[in-house]
Amino acid sequence: MFYAREFAGGEVVRFHMARTVLGQPIYVGTCFWIPGAGVMVDSGPSHRGAQLRAALKDARLEAVLCTHGHEDHVGNNALLGARCVAARGMRVPARLPLYRRIAWGLPKSGAIEAVGDGFEVGEWEFRAVPTPGHAPDHLAYWEPSRGWLFSGDAALGLLRYGFRDEDIHAYMASLRRMRDLRPEVVFPAHGPVLTDPATQLSAQLTHLERLEREARRLAAEGAAPGAIARRLLGFNGPLGLSSGGEFSKRRLIEGLLRGGPG
Repeated sequence: MFYAREFAGGEVVRFHMARTVLGQPIYVGTCFWIPGAGVMVDSGPSHRGAQLRAALKDARLEAVLCTHGHEDHVGNNALLGARCVAARGMRVPARLPLYRRIAWGLPKSGAIEAVGDGFEVGEWEFRAVPTPGHAPDHLAYWEPSRGWLFSGDAALGLLRYGFRDEDIHAYMASLRRMRDLRPEVVFPAHGPVLTDPATQLSAQLTHLERLEREARRLAAEGAAPGAIARRLLGFNGPLGLSSGGEFSKRRLIEGLLRGGPG
């Protein structure tokens, strides 16, 4: 699956990408093209690289701004042949579990430069906003003159799953940081574009705060994380099961119980 959708009168183009099974997408990811600036935010998974390169074949591409090093975000960096920037020392996984190789493909990330405080081209300014949690080196990109925030995986809706190595309390702090910017539109890598960010980011944060309170209450009563996850979130879906426990509802509960309150 590969298709494009325009926002802001064509000033932002969102490319939707997924591998399909029996005609159904496994897990849809996106990246963003800002043609006026000649900038991509992320480059998507490698298994849709040919379609992405074809869509951009006549484009002037100044840079790819990487939010973080996961394979569905840096998969086509090298293929696009443009300058790629990210947080200093951004990590790209050298090895992937089988389910992630199937869902996204192996990344072709190429050389990556440190973005520093951000990236400017012409009238466009993309400020780098540290938003750790989903990954320790995660960045969002803030275009203040237009009120646009490209949030990568720092705003993933009402979370029901977590990864083993996520810092969910840092993720919650990043939600607050992004909300405090007062963006007019948030462009996330997964899920719908947020057109009422103040309300929608607050709802995501409130959901996690409520979930944490309930999880801590049940843990104090002696419930184990797996039992808490089943009670509060239900059983894992196909992706949670296929990940072998790396990505699951239990991991989210474990993250909420770990460390101090969010």
